[in-house]
Amino acid sequence: MYPGATEVPDNLIDEDCNGKIAITFYADKDNDGFGNPNSPTVIEIDNYDSDAPDNYSWYAGDCDDNNDAINPLADEIVGNDIDDNCDGNTDVVERYIDADGDGYGSQQFAAAQGVTNNLDCDDSDAEIHPYTKELLKDGIDNNCDGIIDKIN
Repeated sequence: MYPGATEVPDNLIDEDCNGKIAITFYADKDNDGFGNPNSPTVIEIDNYDSDAPDNYSWYAGDCDDNNDAINPLADEIVGNDIDDNCDGNTDVVERYIDADGDGYGSQQFAAAQGVTNNLDCDDSDAEIHPYTKELLKDGIDNNCDGIIDKIN
């Protein structure tokens, strides 16, 4: 670490001693909280606890960044020929149990009520789901990416 050093994104270290860290964000043109996975952009921010910069998201996953009604938490609408919830299936509605009420379902099917995604890796804790920031040094995979205590 020294002034002028190259910043390494997503390691929470200020290599160039400018008081900021480099984080990978995703363009979020429709401001629905989910970014375009094909638009990673490294931006320096003051600290990991800050909000994403305007028109960016901490999270990729939006399959149509021009329409805020289409994102991983949207309900699938049958008959409109659109993958509303970005799960790769068009006009297919499957409901999953969301025991912790965070909007992300478990792998267990629900009979009638439930959410239309099965993305939750811990359906007993509403703070753990795929579109949350990884909390470092807690020994938990907070963002369901299969990696404990590492961002992006």
